[in-house]
Amino acid sequence: MRNTEQGFSLPELIAVIAILGVSAMAKWSGSAKHDGINLILSGSFNMKKQSGFTLIELIVVIVILGILGAVALPKFIDLGDEASASALKGVTGSLGAAAALNYGACRAKANGTDCDATIANCTGFEAKLAGGLPTGYTITALALTAGSGSTTVCTANDTNVVPTISSSFTGITP
Repeated sequence: MRNTEQGFSLPELIAVIAILGVSAMAKWSGSAKHDGINLILSGSFNMKKQSGFTLIELIVVIVILGILGAVALPKFIDLGDEASASALKGVTGSLGAAAALNYGACRAKANGTDCDATIANCTGFEAKLAGGLPTGYTITALALTAGSGSTTVCTANDTNVVPTISSSFTGITP
């Protein structure tokens, strides 16, 4: 709105009156006693000022934040180390299960076909895994404790990551 001291030019007044109409402007102000010209000159329009954002603006902002989050989040959060450690724990769990199954087979079948009584080192359990040990994984060579049913803590390493990570499993002497 303009200040009444600045005044309006005649073309401006004619344009406003032609577009809005004198009666519409009287209803707009909420008072029928004002005519359109007095409303324009006094600047007493009682229009409500709206504040806030439209639904479209909010949706656009949310979409932009979602796209930025989807693109930027993987750059800040690297789950590769946790994934490698979990994979190694899975392999060592399989090695421990292979050792236990080998021991059980040796005891149940009295050195039958599923038993490998010749395993004397932690590295011997690698052959008991279906498909063998995954590429980049090693087992630290350590002699098994003598005596059937004796346990030894064996260590497997993942050399695919730097630094190399390790996890342990229990080797059982057949």
